[in-house]
Amino acid sequence: MPNVYSRKISNGELDPWRGGGIQTTLSDTLHAIIIPDVGHHVDLFFSNKMDTEAIKQARDFEREQIQKWIVEKRSSYGQ
Repeated sequence: MPNVYSRKISNGELDPWRGGGIQTTLSDTLHAIIIPDVGHHVDLFFSNKMDTEAIKQARDFEREQIQKWIVEKRSSYGQ
């Protein structure tokens, strides 16, 4: 995918839309995550005690990537 930077695509393993999306990491800046045993966009829900370890790991990875993108963008502005 040309000109795509800093993207994270998550798919629930049970998500019926998953088949039409990107399911493998394509580069250092375009990551795909498949979260086992869940449906559509569960990683975007609020955390709760029923979250699996896979959901928690996906959210942690997403949080780390967003923080990294913010730092990179700020540094590109000289901040």
